[in-house]
Amino acid sequence: MKQTKLTDIYRLLLELYGNRGWWPGENQDEIAIGAILATSLALALGDAIIKQISTSFPLWQIFVLRSLIALPVLAGLAATRG
Repeated sequence: MKQTKLTDIYRLLLELYGNRGWWPGENQDEIAIGAILATSLALALGDAIIKQISTSFPLWQIFVLRSLIALPVLAGLAATRG
């Protein structure tokens, strides 16, 4: 079975759909930094909300809540970009 590399998938999608230009940035460095900052913001917001609503959750529940909060925030950020 042939292994597919991430770069192969990227090239295929780029060929099929072209450059969508949905994330603002002049080069790959700016785009990567923007993605890291958006993710950090989403996780920080999730942590702040969890700290406000409860101090008695077990650790696994905190991680689940964090994911449930962070994923929609990231999706919203991505949707507003284009």
